[in-house]
Amino acid sequence: MHIHWFPGHMTKALRLMEENTKAVDAVVYLLDARAPFSCVNDSFSGIIGGKPVLYVLNKVDLADKKKTDKWLAYFSKNGGNAVAVNGTAAQSARVVGDAVKKLENKKAAKFDAKGVRIPTRIMVLGVPNSGKSTLMNIIGCLDTPTSGEYVLRGRLVSDLDQRELARIRSHEIGFIFQSFQLLPRLDALRNVELPLIYAGVPPRERVRRAQEMLERVGLSN
Repeated sequence: MHIHWFPGHMTKALRLMEENTKAVDAVVYLLDARAPFSCVNDSFSGIIGGKPVLYVLNKVDLADKKKTDKWLAYFSKNGGNAVAVNGTAAQSARVVGDAVKKLENKKAAKFDAKGVRIPTRIMVLGVPNSGKSTLMNIIGCLDTPTSGEYVLRGRLVSDLDQRELARIRSHEIGFIFQSFQLLPRLDALRNVELPLIYAGVPPRERVRRAQEMLERVGLSN
């Protein structure tokens, strides 16, 4: 008899992953390079389905190099794509980004044939403490890497001031946080409207868009 038990927040996370996997083109699966198999969650396999997967062996600076090379060879031999990174280093963003570009994206290929470029939608998943937040925070310019250089659209991120970083987070890289990040002094409409203010959306247009979003989730009243 097999019994699978998850805390409530884990069950909810799996349900949300299953719902959102339909909208993504590929999956980035983070594993601790010191013990990759211990980070594999069987529940993820059914959720991933036939999506292209990039296995990222994170915290490689703490792992044995020879063993890491064997793990990379193992994933490659079994039809997977794998890279090894130190998640706190700037190079991790470039290595993962380059590897993602090599993943098969049939939908993008069809549009490319017509001369149309579309973005590749990625889901980043992994068990707790595998390094998801660190990697995403560096990619999203929220954290400062401990070493190396991170180049985004031809610009060295470490050379950008806070205003420029804020513009990138507002227009190019968006985050949906686990906590709601709501301001208690503002009502629902103003909270939804707030990011649009930073994005420079005109007042009438941002109110319209905020009201539309609230209606879509049943909070218009």
